[in-house]
Order: sequence, then C-alpha cells, then structure tokens
Amino acid sequence: MKRLLVAFLIAALSTTAFAGDMTADDLIAKYIEASGGEKNIRGAKSIFFKGSMFMSGTALEMKMWIVSPDKAYTEISMNNMVMGGGGCNGDKAWGVQMGQVFYLEGEMAEDAKRQADMFPLLDYKDKDFKANYVGEATVKGEAAHKMEFIHPKGDTAYYFFDAATFYLLKKEDKSTTTSLSKYKEVGGIVWPHKLSVSTPQGQQMITFDSIAVNMDVPDSLFVMPEGAKPVPGMHTPPADSAQPVDSGK
Repeated sequence: MKRLLVAFLIAALSTTAFAGDMTADDLIAKYIEASGGEKNIRGAKSIFFKGSMFMSGTALEMKMWIVSPDKAYTEISMNNMVMGGGGCNGDKAWGVQMGQVFYLEGEMAEDAKRQADMFPLLDYKDKDFKANYVGEATVKGEAAHKMEFIHPKGDTAYYFFDAATFYLLKKEDKSTTTSLSKYKEVGGIVWPHKLSVSTPQGQQMITFDSIAVNMDVPDSLFVMPEGAKPVPGMHTPPADSAQPVDSGK
C-alpha cells in the first residue's frame, strides 16, 4: 500500500513538474508534430475545404481555397446560388455579399489576410508574433494547455491544446471563440473537420465533408472583382480593379 502511494505521488509530482517546465515553444513544437510534422505542413502549398455551415437557423454550403503563403478565397452558397464570401491575394482583400463586392481596409483586411496563413504558429517568430505559455486549463472537461499568442499589432489570442494529443481544441480572441474537433488525417496533415464559431453576431457550426491538399487552384480566384465598393464608413478605393472572379466550378 505504501509503495502504491509513493508511486502515485511520484507520478503526480512528475506531471506537475512537466507542466511547470512547459514553454510556449515546447507546446508549439508538440502541436506541429501532432498535426503531421513540419515537413508535411511546409509541403502543403494549397488546400481546399468543402462543407456546410449552419448559421441563424439556415443551412449553407461552404467552399474555401487557401494557397500558401498569402492567398485565400471563400464562397458561401445556398441551393447552388452564391450568397457571399470573399478573398485576399497578399495585397488586396475583399468581401462579397448578395452580388455586391466590397474592398476591405484596416482591421477587416487584416482579418481576411490572416485566413491565408494555414499554420500561423509555424515560424511565428519570423512573423514577429510573440507566444507565452499561460498554464494548465480545462476545455469541456478535458485537460489542456493554454497559450497566449500576440499579433505584431498588439491583438492577443489564446490557444488551448489538448494535454494528451496536443491538437488545438479552442481559440479565443477579443470577439470570437472557435472550438475545433473531429480531427482526421488528410494529405499527411491532421485537420479539424468540425468548428463551432461564436461571435457577438451569433454562432456558426461548420462541418467539412472533404479536404484536399495540393490540388490545382485557378489564379482567377484571387483577383478582386471589378467594381468593388467601399464598405459603408470606409473610403478610398484601390487604384486598380480587376476582372470578375471565376470560382473554377
């Protein structure tokens, strides 16, 4: 009985010491490895997501293309009719709503461009981000590690990683909480296939039915459509405007 108690105490102290010694770099390294490893992640030059989004009682179809390092395009449709979306190409960012195109500026443009970074934690120091290990946490009853991630412009997000698998369970920033689950391997990388996104405007449930890595993606997706207008309250239009987008469908 005494030996069992000693063994239990040693195990408990070892776990505590390990958590206490954890650094942000340790945590990120474990997350990268759990996600498929640095080699596979760097080898993913493009990715295509296809799935469904449930928002405000409405079921929508969703497609998203990402091309490393800075291009992204999202298309939201219902009954095969495009309802909205948007994209970015490393220079410009825009949104589409009910056939109208709006060019994005400031924080809205920055948010759009961040979507193009599939793994922001990889090489985060080279991108001038900062990361700090916060400590142990709990996410839906599961043990987790919490990390602070600071954008070069000062915005702060908190990442929660599963203590056993080191998959990303949750991300919180100033206005959005995203929960990630249903992890599956595709193209050598482990991707979440289900996301729950909570914002001040409401909640979105996103499920990816299929994910493809390193497929050909038409450049036309990342050209801002002509006739883009400013978002109400914003001003100066970009100097040039290009041709309508062809989604390649």
